[in-house]
Amino acid sequence: MFHKLTQTAYKIKVNHWYYVLLTLYIFYGLFLQIISFPSFFGYSVLTNVSNSMSPLINTQSLTVVKAQKSGYTKGDIVAYYSQEKGKQIIVTHRIVSLGGNVYVTKGDANIATDKTLVTPRLVLGKVIRIYNDVGGWVRFLKSPLGIALFLGLPAFFFIVVEGLYISYNLKEKE
Repeated sequence: MFHKLTQTAYKIKVNHWYYVLLTLYIFYGLFLQIISFPSFFGYSVLTNVSNSMSPLINTQSLTVVKAQKSGYTKGDIVAYYSQEKGKQIIVTHRIVSLGGNVYVTKGDANIATDKTLVTPRLVLGKVIRIYNDVGGWVRFLKSPLGIALFLGLPAFFFIVVEGLYISYNLKEKE
């Protein structure tokens, strides 16, 4: 039985699809790391949790935000840090007016402007790209279940195959 398993592992390991899957797995792990960082080379990838910017941006959207020190203008969509119920959150809204050293923001779907004025130090960056219908999928991939399914199970598979392959090679040398 064990010999048959090791032979199967050998066949899997020498198959080119094994290496294609391993490469995809590595790229997925890197992708997951990149979207988990607050900022990666000045870019942030965000999922949205409300429909305050609908129909342009909704809860299923993924936004790419580019950090810039200044130069925001009326009409720019920015992501910024805010406080809600004692927690720090990231809000993505449009700048509707500039006042001195603050921005007045508003969600496109909201009637009123935001109560809190946004200072430049709170701005994460300007939205440069919106991918609709991707945010929900990315949110799932970052969840504990998504990580277990798409990182944990393949890792277990590769570890088992490698272990059986090593065992097969050791038996062949005897």
